Amino acid sequence: MSRHLQRTKGEELVRKEKGGLLGCCAFIGLMTASSGASAQSLAELEARVAQLEAEKEKKGLVVSGSGMDLTFYGYVRADIYADSKYNMGPNNLGFANITSESPEDGKFGAHAYQTRIGVKGSTGDFRFNFEGDFYGSGGGSFRIRHAYGEYAGWLLGQTWSNWNADGNPAAMVDFNGVPGGAGYRAMQIRYTHAVSDALTASASIEDDYASYKSRPLLTGALRYTQGDTVYKLTVASRGLEDLAGDDVSGWGASLSAVAKPWEGGTVRGVYVIGEGVSSLLNYGNGIGQQAGQSTFKSGYDIDANGDPVRISGYGFDIAHAITPKLELSVSYGHYDYDDFAGMEALSVKDISTGFLTARYKPADNLLLAIEYQRLQRKEFGGAKVDNDRVNAMAQFSF
Repeated sequence: MSRHLQRTKGEELVRKEKGGLLGCCAFIGLMTASSGASAQSLAELEARVAQLEAEKEKKGLVVSGSGMDLTFYGYVRADIYADSKYNMGPNNLGFANITSESPEDGKFGAHAYQTRIGVKGSTGDFRFNFEGDFYGSGGGSFRIRHAYGEYAGWLLGQTWSNWNADGNPAAMVDFNGVPGGAGYRAMQIRYTHAVSDALTASASIEDDYASYKSRPLLTGALRYTQGDTVYKLTVASRGLEDLAGDDVSGWGASLSAVAKPWEGGTVRGVYVIGEGVSSLLNYGNGIGQQAGQSTFKSGYDIDANGDPVRISGYGFDIAHAITPKLELSVSYGHYDYDDFAGMEALSVKDISTGFLTARYKPADNLLLAIEYQRLQRKEFGGAKVDNDRVNAMAQFSF
């Protein structure tokens, strides 16, 4: 069966409108002697042409044929970083495993792991998305980020967990970001129902990636939109096994909001609480199965008595567009772990990170950014650990 590529209707519209508008511009230019407003009209039309061209570029490469529309997208990105005291690796996830006894060995590094490529497709009411980057195996290997399809409210495949807070955080340079809520992807089956124009409800059965899980993760969420403000309430239930093989139940809940209270400004916030869910949250790579296990970890989902360990936390960021090309943001997050049976002096009591980020877009497809991080943690033994990091990146989107 023969296949062919054809212009999308949007591209054809832009081509025709551009040609028509430029023709009008030429005509108006010839009439400048008889109309003092012609120069202004010419400028307005040229601005409109530029706007249409920009909108076309943002859509990515669109391929259409046989009833299927495909949009290819992605970016090439280079990151550099420098640590003041401790070598955290390509992102600040490494801070979860640093203790007061870790050697001070600040490092400079660079990588291109966040380089990303994806494709979105649709035909009728069916949609799918496939996306990958090179953060697999800790960095350097290709991995799948998203691979899912959607139809009639149902979603099947791998994408963001339904338990995640709503709204993307400010575009921080660091891949991991700040504490405060879940922010991971999982294989799942999810159903979403529009209760009203403002309220949606969703539920999912997800693969719990902990090796010591005893059943799938169950989640539910309510999302309410009011003007430029979005609220999301989520709950999660998980089943774990302790070292003896006995079942342990964990639960979590979060409340998040995203608002645009002023022109050019965006504010986001999240609060999370739960028991036995520390490994599902940001910095969860520092969490082990149960206190008393042979390999020391900074924290655990289950204490030495077989009970789930309690955690609470919050995060927020405030972003403001100084100009259409320059945006500044401040972000902060904090986790607090309750006392638990079997805790050790080096076990983490609380952890917090703060960010100052500047993003500059000199061209439509080019983004430059620089960021300062301050990371702190306190151990149950009373010792404190801190680290400073400076990140910078350049990203070319297509």
